[in-house]
Amino acid sequence: MAVYTALPDANDHHVLAAAIVARADVIVTFNLKHFPGQYLEKFGIEAQHPDEFLNYQRTLDQTLFLKCAKQIRSRLSQPKYSADAYIDNLRGCQLQVVADELDQAKQLI
Repeated sequence: MAVYTALPDANDHHVLAAAIVARADVIVTFNLKHFPGQYLEKFGIEAQHPDEFLNYQRTLDQTLFLKCAKQIRSRLSQPKYSADAYIDNLRGCQLQVVADELDQAKQLI
């Protein structure tokens, strides 16, 4: 499909195709360089780093976001994670902004 040949990595064409078919607004990826805005904007799609995406979700409903974070942390059982360990793990996964925000509310997660 010629439409996708402009992406820097041909192995990512299926990601863009799926986003188009799903009418997605965002492709969430750590690999932003593979999804330049100039190729996505004609489809009304943008690429966002997971930290940016999750932080935006937090701004939509802080209470729900914290509830979800607590639920996710409670499901981690091998090993169990304290709030501090969970937040440190997020930092290790390049989710610095989200980790910093959760650190401010760790008593709730």
